[in-house]
Amino acid sequence: MTPRIGLLGGYGSVGAEVAERLRKHGVGELVIAGRDRAAGRRLITERLGGAGDFVTVDLGHDEELASFCARCTVVVNCAGPSRRILGRVATVARRNGAHYVDVGGDDPVHARLTAGSGWCAVLSAGMIPGLTGLLPRYLARGFDTVEQLTLYHGVRDSIGPAAAYDFVAGILAGDDVPSAAWRDGPRPGAARRQTELRLPHFPDPVTAQPYLSPEASRTATALGIRSGTWYSVFDGARLPVVLQQVPRTTSTQIRETAEKVRRAAEFDVLGRTPQVTLLCQLDGQLDGRQVTRSLIVRADRAAALVAAAAVPAITAVAANRVAPGVHFAADVLPPAEVVGFLAADPAVVQFSEHDSPLDDLVTPDEGAI
Repeated sequence: MTPRIGLLGGYGSVGAEVAERLRKHGVGELVIAGRDRAAGRRLITERLGGAGDFVTVDLGHDEELASFCARCTVVVNCAGPSRRILGRVATVARRNGAHYVDVGGDDPVHARLTAGSGWCAVLSAGMIPGLTGLLPRYLARGFDTVEQLTLYHGVRDSIGPAAAYDFVAGILAGDDVPSAAWRDGPRPGAARRQTELRLPHFPDPVTAQPYLSPEASRTATALGIRSGTWYSVFDGARLPVVLQQVPRTTSTQIRETAEKVRRAAEFDVLGRTPQVTLLCQLDGQLDGRQVTRSLIVRADRAAALVAAAAVPAITAVAANRVAPGVHFAADVLPPAEVVGFLAADPAVVQFSEHDSPLDDLVTPDEGAI
């Protein structure tokens, strides 16, 4: 039978990109769901060539959500904020016999889900978290031991209200720990904020803020590394200033602070070309030799890169190639398969692997680290 893929929030910035790719790859019949019928029908008509159905679903309406899930083989959650939805959609999907894929959904969602008989849920199937856990696994193929991991991700693009809310709420919940790193385990204060840093494919000096997330800790454990440092990279002036206010935010001010984050990101991208850049470097042993590998991934839009990462997860779940249970995408998807999707995606303007450190990949125009 042809699988039926339901996209909750399917006409949003990420959902629409996912829908286009699923149609292109012929993964299954599409059902777009949300509260705005006009936006849903416009997506189907203008971007999907008329393929797909639309159903009105309000996340707060139990019967609408249950009816939608019951008609789907796989429910894909592109709505948000993830920190407010948590496991609600996944639980309703399980009760109504639909597998579940979440482009977000990190540990707080995982903690609320229980596996059902034959039921599959894949979380963190986007970019951050998602690719930031999967790409180091791809780069580590063949290594005898991985000693050190350094990862940078920079997003010069607008941030939606839901993503901004999740970002602020995650910091306040203590899940993403600023200035922490992995040093034979989580270590608070092990890394420092860097300014005037030169990195490949960032034409100007940047600010890099270290952090340790649950996904980062899982990645370090899976690869058996001793030292790992993850950085958020900012090449604008406004967003780093606003983010310094987040630790002083109270639970009642999350929406207000999230809106400041959204506006700051919008200001920093004003008049500039949007770009998303992921840089990863691994140092370790391969066939008894000390080796270094680096990876560069660049895309022209954040939503497009999230979608490009999500489609392999949706495809695998729809084809029953993921075992029953509640999983994180990086733990169950073959890294090489995801890389194949990324390399072929038109929004990914560069995917390159190098047998050299990131320092050596900075061009003369960019200076040196």
